[in-house]
Amino acid sequence: MTANEPACRKDVAALLESAGYELQERRFAESETTVAATPYALVACVELDGWGGLDQRVSDIQAGLTELAEEAPSARSWDLYLVVLVADAPTSAAQRALVESIEGDTRYARKFVHAGVVVGDLDKALRPLLPLRPPADFEIADPIEELRGELLAIGVEGATVEQVLGSFTNEDEVQLR
Repeated sequence: MTANEPACRKDVAALLESAGYELQERRFAESETTVAATPYALVACVELDGWGGLDQRVSDIQAGLTELAEEAPSARSWDLYLVVLVADAPTSAAQRALVESIEGDTRYARKFVHAGVVVGDLDKALRPLLPLRPPADFEIADPIEELRGELLAIGVEGATVEQVLGSFTNEDEVQLR
């Protein structure tokens, strides 16, 4: 599998499983659906082949997800998500408006319509559903040492550099004697 291949439901399932979701396969509205669960969220992912009747199909699949959530009421019943993969990217303003309309309707579940998404972009597309990552570990440079290196690099004499930096470090101002 390459990063430029179209993403499929199995790719979504693998990513969610690696993030700690428990997976099961269901059938909602005659569509094979991967259901991913954590104690905090319930996610259904479905792969649809075209744009025809997309809004009704999404509504029907969402109904299956909400029925599933009602089977075992919990706090996650309020955190339902539907990920819809459409094979082809939208090619018209009407298709883009349809995506916006579906995603804008947050009743019962939050919906993400990803049309034409490739495997390499899947992590970014599903970021709202994935756990936070640890913060980046940056090594913070000592500004005085950085300045020392810069001054020496442009040819300022070593003794002058040390006098200026020592004065600034000790007195919060630069004094040359």
